Amino acid sequence: MVHRLGTLGGAKQQRVVATSSKPAKAPSPPPSKYKLRPSNRGYSMLASMGWQEGMGLGREESKSEALINPLPIVIKNNRMGIGRRTLVHRGPGAAPKPSDAPAEHPRPNPSPRPRPEILHESQSVRMSKRQRAQREKDARDEWLALRASLK
Repeated sequence: MVHRLGTLGGAKQQRVVATSSKPAKAPSPPPSKYKLRPSNRGYSMLASMGWQEGMGLGREESKSEALINPLPIVIKNNRMGIGRRTLVHRGPGAAPKPSDAPAEHPRPNPSPRPRPEILHESQSVRMSKRQRAQREKDARDEWLALRASLK
C-alpha cells in the first residue's frame, strides 16, 4: 500500500493509517478567568442536573458551538439616563455614592399637618384590643339584626 509520504513497511504503514483515520479533535478553549468554583450556587445547581465540568451548555452541548466558558461581564459607563449631566466612572476604589452613606439625621416629616389616628377603616391597628372587640361585636349585632329583618 502506498501512503502519501511514500511506501512504508507493514506495521509502520498500519500504524500511520490507523492514526490518520481517527477524526481530528477540536482544540479545547483556553481556560477562563470567570470559571465557576464548586462552592458557587450555580455550579451546584448545574451539577445536580447532571452537568459536569468541561461540558457545554445549551442544545449544542456536544458540538463546538456549545457555551463552555462563562460570558464575561461588560460594564458600560457611557450610558446616560434622563437628567444625567456628567459621565461618572465607577471602578474599583471609586468614591461611594451619596446614597450609600448612612443618613446623619432622620428625615423630618415633610407634611406640616399631623397624621390622623386612623387613615382608613382597614387600618384599625392603632385601636386597643377592647375597642376592636367592641367594634366587631357591634358589626356582628348589626348584621344579625339586618338578617333577621330580611326573613
